[in-house]
Amino acid sequence: VMIPSLGRIGGKAALVEVDEALASRDAKIHYMGIRAISNWPDATVAERLIQIAKTDKHRDHQRIARMSILRIAPLPDGRKDADKLKLLQTGMKLAANEKERNYGIKRAAAIRLPETLRFVLPFLDQPEYSKQACQTVVELSHDRQLRDDNKEEFHAALDKVIAITQDEVLIDRANRYKEGR
Repeated sequence: VMIPSLGRIGGKAALVEVDEALASRDAKIHYMGIRAISNWPDATVAERLIQIAKTDKHRDHQRIARMSILRIAPLPDGRKDADKLKLLQTGMKLAANEKERNYGIKRAAAIRLPETLRFVLPFLDQPEYSKQACQTVVELSHDRQLRDDNKEEFHAALDKVIAITQDEVLIDRANRYKEGR
């Protein structure tokens, strides 16, 4: 019963218990291990989640792991932003459907790098992802330092957002960021 709660706490002692649950042949205990590791508060379990996403026998367990990879990728836990983006990109490669990919695009907004903008830009041209990609581009642009240090790239991206989106709030924000406000 307590195994999923251990996942929210994290740490080495909790991981021992969670790993035991994951290795269990009892389906209910194994599932509790999946829930626990999917609730982990940082990316220390990323490799385990990737393995579950690739190899677990149950599709639902794979889905939970894929979503967890995307959730933990940008978490502030001492990793470099480049490492966060790399994990997010791994999660996006594993993503199995539009919903998962849109979630990954949304989570990218927390990784404040010009490389993140470059990663998100191609999604602007894909109708099933363009709405979320527009939001992420504008959210990345909110970071004045990032925007100012990469002015040409951000202005071009914001112009594209303005041309694509029908969301008046996003258009207003994009215009303000282009004006340096």
